[in-house]
Amino acid sequence: MTFSLRTAGPEDEVFIERLLKVTLADELMAHAWPEQIRENLLAMQYHGRRQSASSSYPNTGIDIIAIEGADAGWLAVARTEDSIHLVDIVLLSEHRGVGVGTAILEALCQESHQSRKPVRLHVMVSNRAARLYERLGFRDVHSDEVNREMEWLP
Repeated sequence: MTFSLRTAGPEDEVFIERLLKVTLADELMAHAWPEQIRENLLAMQYHGRRQSASSSYPNTGIDIIAIEGADAGWLAVARTEDSIHLVDIVLLSEHRGVGVGTAILEALCQESHQSRKPVRLHVMVSNRAARLYERLGFRDVHSDEVNREMEWLP
């Protein structure tokens, strides 16, 4: 499976909105909701997630993940003086489980090793990606009932 990253531009916003809304609908099990309620809630969630990526980490770089040349996801990473923060990674469901996320995370860990900066992230306790992070060597720094803060040390 061949994937590539490219810097997201204004022309990618339609794809990003669709990607996040589809993913959020799956996460919230919103497919059975009345259409107007579903669309309004997903729009609010999309805008919140977009704002969060840039306001929590002002230096966040947004990349589009392309698989076999087709847009398949997005990657948001903030690089600071003391860490590399994985703000968000989202793949369309048909592209999950084929190793792309693992390859991207391994590249971030390699960058961490070279720069001597830890990779940090937050993940919901219920998110299946937490198992992937654990498998790659991420360890809990702090956890509560909803979220886990994890870190990979070089």
